[in-house]
Amino acid sequence: MVLAFHTIPGTVRAQFKKEPVMTALLYNVTRFVTWPEGSFPDRDAPLIIALQGEGPLQQEIASLNGKQIDGRTIAIKRLSPNQLPDRYRLCHVLFIPQSSQQELTDTMEKIAGQPILTVSDMQDFARKGGILHLEGAQNVSFSLNLDSAQQAGLVLSSKLFRLANLVIKDGQEKEGP
Repeated sequence: MVLAFHTIPGTVRAQFKKEPVMTALLYNVTRFVTWPEGSFPDRDAPLIIALQGEGPLQQEIASLNGKQIDGRTIAIKRLSPNQLPDRYRLCHVLFIPQSSQQELTDTMEKIAGQPILTVSDMQDFARKGGILHLEGAQNVSFSLNLDSAQQAGLVLSSKLFRLANLVIKDGQEKEGP
């Protein structure tokens, strides 16, 4: 089967769409995240993924609405521009679209200390303080910022470290596979 993959003509591979793969990656990564106690009001509370902006990746992520993950139903919330989740309207995952450095800084300051897995496909997102950077042009990979995850009170499974392109821990960068 591996050989069959390598024999696919280049024109077919060029039609690869990264959004479904990035969405599957996001779904699978969330299975390896532990949120602090009290992040969910009860055992049946949904895992809320908030989406900022409109685009192909946000549309694909929205397709996760209603799916199950570790016994919780995924609920998608679309945020209007500049609307951020606060402590009263908690989300568990926040997708941040391409933004200026100032917009990103403002967003990160507004959610600082909240148990929110921040996710983006923005270049160098993990280096800029985001937790999960979805990368991909010809193939899809990811980077993790464990320092940011710790500040948010999230625990990421060590299983993710071995798969990540880049892991930031204690201010140090370690390249992955």
